[in-house]
Amino acid sequence: MVYACPAESDPRDKLEDYVKDPEYKTIAGLRTEGLQGLIDLVTAEIKRQEPDSKTIFIDREVLSDNGIDFPKDLRRYMDEEMASGRRCNFLMCDDLPVINWQSALQGMQGKDVQVYCFSVACRQIPSCAKML
Repeated sequence: MVYACPAESDPRDKLEDYVKDPEYKTIAGLRTEGLQGLIDLVTAEIKRQEPDSKTIFIDREVLSDNGIDFPKDLRRYMDEEMASGRRCNFLMCDDLPVINWQSALQGMQGKDVQVYCFSVACRQIPSCAKML
């Protein structure tokens, strides 16, 4: 038996609306392309639609390089990145080694920022959720 995602589940034709429309909160990718494939697609669409915005990928290396161990440290880092006055798009995976990292997002609602959280959902399907 061959397992393949049906053509209608390909996220490429929905990415434009996903990035620009605040009503769209979650998008799923193709299992065959994995999480990195979805990260690349969303990143490329953000850069296409918002060429003047900052796109910052937060991973374990960024956390280590910036001494981020607690949510307050993550919030400080994000505030520093937003200080330029340009729109910021933060991309992160849900496996960050900062306990309760989501609390760093409190109070960011209404600012010129979007946080995209990538994860692997049921049956290893990559997904991305907007956090703000």
